[in-house]
Amino acid sequence: MNEWTLSNIFNFYSFLRKHPLVIRQRLSDAHVQIGSTEKFLVAARRLEAHVTPSERRLFFRTASAHLASGCPLLALDVLSRLPKALSSIAVAESSTLSSLVNIDGAADKVIGRRQRM
Repeated sequence: MNEWTLSNIFNFYSFLRKHPLVIRQRLSDAHVQIGSTEKFLVAARRLEAHVTPSERRLFFRTASAHLASGCPLLALDVLSRLPKALSSIAVAESSTLSSLVNIDGAADKVIGRRQRM
């Protein structure tokens, strides 16, 4: 019998949330064009830094399940992965997603830092 626990769902979700192909598809669905790898990496970091209320609920429910099963270190690990920024955007909102990513200005700053080093 296959038993899916909240911990398994959370681990799979965490893997998919940071996967480059999933991030690229989210940006593509929102009609956000990315010209270079540096800009893509900046966009990926910005998307990872925001979490929706339902995603935040998944983090807390998983931590609660670990704590209830007697694994406080796993609960702390889950809570340490929780991004600090709470976002209320939906995946399909292209204008909000592109403003959240703000690729052009942020990528220029990152490229400028690398050239100075």
